[in-house]
Amino acid sequence: DGFTPRSITYTTIRYDERPYCGLLFLSHGLTSINAKKKLLLYTQLDLGVMGYITGGEAEQKAIHKAINGDQPLGWENQIKTDAAINYRAKLEKGILVTKHLEFMLNSTARVGSLYTDIGVGAHARVGVFNSYFANLGLQKHTVKNKFKIYLTTKLNTTLVGYNATMQGGLFNSKSILEVPTTNINRNVHAAYLGITVGYKRFSLEYNRTFITPEFKGGLYHGWGGLTINVCF
Repeated sequence: DGFTPRSITYTTIRYDERPYCGLLFLSHGLTSINAKKKLLLYTQLDLGVMGYITGGEAEQKAIHKAINGDQPLGWENQIKTDAAINYRAKLEKGILVTKHLEFMLNSTARVGSLYTDIGVGAHARVGVFNSYFANLGLQKHTVKNKFKIYLTTKLNTTLVGYNATMQGGLFNSKSILEVPTTNINRNVHAAYLGITVGYKRFSLEYNRTFITPEFKGGLYHGWGGLTINVCF
């Protein structure tokens, strides 16, 4: 993961911006499903590092050089190198589950040296799909819908305790440029919209995520993603 300020062309420190921060980590996740009770528990462990050692500066500069863009300035003030250790747990409950519509509620908690927060949210799918509570709708040997196409929406609100990508790591000395604790927005809201097309054990999803400002003076932000899933 990589984070940059709003503008990458300043040579001076701007204390009203998000700092540069690079993250490099491995994640291990486990999904446990009770199809009868429409319950899903997801747990995830992240282990890695943040800061100069991740190579975020070299990566962004190489990309901008390749596309003939402005060279990023200010990486020397990035969040200092530190450990990134985090644990996440998410519990999801199906409220309305029909053939072509599923609606779920969830609660999430993260704790560690990277993120510490709790959140609640809603998750809905509409279209032609296999049940979310049957192996997340992914099946090696499809017994129902071989062809799938559906929309996914998610709404989440998070109560933020700590965010090291803005406030610096827990173990290393403080960086030059960090967002003061008093400027952190404690309530952050996010919306997710995706469309998925699948056939048998393959699926392709395009999605967009939108998030409210994470600190005072920050911007509403959004990004897109493309996900390919293969069920082995």
